[in-house]
Amino acid sequence: MLYKYDVKHSQLKKELMQQVNNGDNPFKVALFAATQIFLSIVNDKKYIDDEEASDFYHFLYNMTKNELSPKANYEGETAEFFDLLVVYYLLVEHVDIMRDFPDTVCWVPGLTPSQRRIMLTWPKTFVLSLFEVKQQGETVVYRDLNTRKLHDIDLPASNIHLTVDENKQNTVLALLVPIGKTYLSTQPIFYPIDDFTFADIKWMERYKAKGFEESCFYGDDLLSSYYRYSKQKNLCMKNTQATKSELEDLSFYPANRVLRETDQVMAQRLLKQHVFFREFEHYAQAEKLLTKVISTFPQMFHSYANALDLTEALRLLFVGEKLTAEDLRDSSDEVSIFWYTLICQNLEEEVRAIEAYIVPELSDNPPF
Repeated sequence: MLYKYDVKHSQLKKELMQQVNNGDNPFKVALFAATQIFLSIVNDKKYIDDEEASDFYHFLYNMTKNELSPKANYEGETAEFFDLLVVYYLLVEHVDIMRDFPDTVCWVPGLTPSQRRIMLTWPKTFVLSLFEVKQQGETVVYRDLNTRKLHDIDLPASNIHLTVDENKQNTVLALLVPIGKTYLSTQPIFYPIDDFTFADIKWMERYKAKGFEESCFYGDDLLSSYYRYSKQKNLCMKNTQATKSELEDLSFYPANRVLRETDQVMAQRLLKQHVFFREFEHYAQAEKLLTKVISTFPQMFHSYANALDLTEALRLLFVGEKLTAEDLRDSSDEVSIFWYTLICQNLEEEVRAIEAYIVPELSDNPPF
């Protein structure tokens, strides 16, 4: 039987045959083929010009604000993340619009009928989530942080470019597809989980309900959240080498502790990053409160957290900003409000102590 891809993708089929003959995992070969054919489709002018069909570009815009494109060649973690986006979109959206995926499954050489049947279930059986990585001998096990389920990965631990530390939680972003009793994983992308990440994506509260539609929303939020984190991480690395004058205009300042820095010295350094506190008449009280926050929540201060969110929460307290329960609910996804609530609920005595030092801010004064 002649397949529609034989002419257009004759070179790709030769590569696939070579991979199969070399003993490569047939599922991995088939998934590679599906993504290559998908990319050739979305880069075709007819697809780009068809507003009804070119949803992949809308998807990329929603995930990355058009900062990633199928026309570009990426490297490192960016390439791994883009590959993850392609596989996710292929299985969630594209498969319902066009029949390229099932046709590819039938076209790829080296698959048995049983393997083809397993692949055709992937659009309904794939798992995109955050996973805790554990190593059991030479077996890698992913523990889904959303469902708590364990997944054995069909890959030797030595082949994963990730240091598995049994003394701490190693969390990665990945997409899994079943291949029998084990799962095939996209390249795992390290994604450290902290209190800010939980506050941001709220996956525990928002996605307890099961169902295909809910899992799609979870996946979209998870991917866009990771992309924001990766940009913040890169900015953090860049900011560590910024000059003092450059720091004046930064929208991100890492909240990690400098080596041998005391809580008080750390508080002084963080306060200097916010314009409001540089000439604040009750600076000593702000320093005292922030020092208490640092000593109370030491786990919250790391290089990927934005110190400006915390100092903005302190500003709200010192200008006497009164937030109702409705205000807090509506703004609960803002990290500065998260800090504001955390401080008010856990340091009530300290918050009462600053009431005498509140300086109402004029409405035309900028917060930064």
